Amino acid sequence: MEEFLLRALIQEQITMKFGVLMGILGNSLIFAIGHLNNPNASILSIFNTFLIAIVFSFMFYYHDNLWIVAGFHAGWNFILGPVLGITVSGFDLPTTLLKTSFHLDKAYLNGGKYGFEASYPVTIISLIMIAIYLILVTKKQQNDTL
Repeated sequence: MEEFLLRALIQEQITMKFGVLMGILGNSLIFAIGHLNNPNASILSIFNTFLIAIVFSFMFYYHDNLWIVAGFHAGWNFILGPVLGITVSGFDLPTTLLKTSFHLDKAYLNGGKYGFEASYPVTIISLIMIAIYLILVTKKQQNDTL
């Protein structure tokens, strides 16, 4: 539902009125704001949620396919939560395949009580993915103008 609402509706509307960059950044900001009240949210978790939303928005823009984004997002949440037993965006699941424990003193690596999204590895992975999509989108736009 998040992908349909944020990418297919909001991103498309902002893009039509203000351009692609504003569509990507605008809906990503809305996505991040939507996670402000999650349990154990922090500045890093919200920043990373914003970065992840930029990745999802680039995916949608580049592939022009909502299913790819929905699949990636659902897969991420499913692997972290029901499979690995890691808190997802501050929410614990009552039953999981595995139960992962974490050390609060290493929250910068594991995200602490919020989950992996509040960790520096997610910051790095998100920035790498944004860079890759920037390159892909730039190449696609150059090929479209030829």
